[in-house]
Amino acid sequence: MKTDNTDRIESYIDGSLTANEKERFEEDLKTDKLLAGEYAERVRIASAWQKATIYAGTKKEVSDAIRNERSTFKRRMANYSIAASFLIIATLSVTLFFSRDANPPGQVATNKEETITPRIKIPEEKASGGEIAKFVLLFPAGGIACSRNDSLVFHWSPALADSSFIIIGNEKSKNLVYREKLEPGKISFKLDRHFLPVGEYNWQVEGFPEKQKFRVVD
Repeated sequence: MKTDNTDRIESYIDGSLTANEKERFEEDLKTDKLLAGEYAERVRIASAWQKATIYAGTKKEVSDAIRNERSTFKRRMANYSIAASFLIIATLSVTLFFSRDANPPGQVATNKEETITPRIKIPEEKASGGEIAKFVLLFPAGGIACSRNDSLVFHWSPALADSSFIIIGNEKSKNLVYREKLEPGKISFKLDRHFLPVGEYNWQVEGFPEKQKFRVVD
């Protein structure tokens, strides 16, 4: 069901809010429980959708690879059959040439053979194109409060093209609290409950400038 918060949430995720609108949205996330709940639900839906898209893309690539391999195998077998046929024809021609009687006087024997080499066209690699989606830290964001009693799942979009690191820092002391490697294709990272003490933190994915704040409460 669409609420008054829907457009703001979508604009925040798309990165289309102005600086003032973004700041106001993040402030509202801290105090408006309805907005915070709707935003968290939207992030969960986005994460599930991205995982389904990645699975569908991978499944198609695997299926295409299997079909291409089968097609290549069939072409190879056809080429082997053609080559074998020419070999048999050549062998029979030589045998007949040496076993037949001498040519009558004045008759010139001719025996010209043409060798045909089958050509196999190597399929070109599929190129990927299109615009690069803007990298966005989806959750937690805007100083939203997270309970120590729940595991904390960090979400971002789009999926990582290369390996990177998630970095968590203490907002007050500015010290590094946690750093963990992220594999390509990742769109989320789970941190077990009770890992972070109560306090204010910031997080980011190494290699991207965006940084988001969040709080850990009892």
